[in-house]
Amino acid sequence: MAKSNFLLDEIEAMTAEIHSLLKQGVKELSEKRIDQRQQKIELLFIHPDRITAQDQARLQIMLDQDALIKQPLEKEQQEYHNRNRKRSKLKLYKQNT
Repeated sequence: MAKSNFLLDEIEAMTAEIHSLLKQGVKELSEKRIDQRQQKIELLFIHPDRITAQDQARLQIMLDQDALIKQPLEKEQQEYHNRNRKRSKLKLYKQNT
């Protein structure tokens, strides 16, 4: 039976929390958690001989999930920004006419 990597398990739990926070739109706290997770990931690679290929694959899956979750959120933010710009331009136009 393969021994589980405790640090990677912690990173995985933080990743689940980050994904939940991102989906809820809690940006500031999710950014703090992302920074904390990054520090743990860096700790993981201080001794590269201790991380197995399976651990690296688990980590890569987590990072790929990050990208999948961030894509729709970034698209939604961009659409919101574009709508607000259009409203501002329309409001300015109405004030000038």
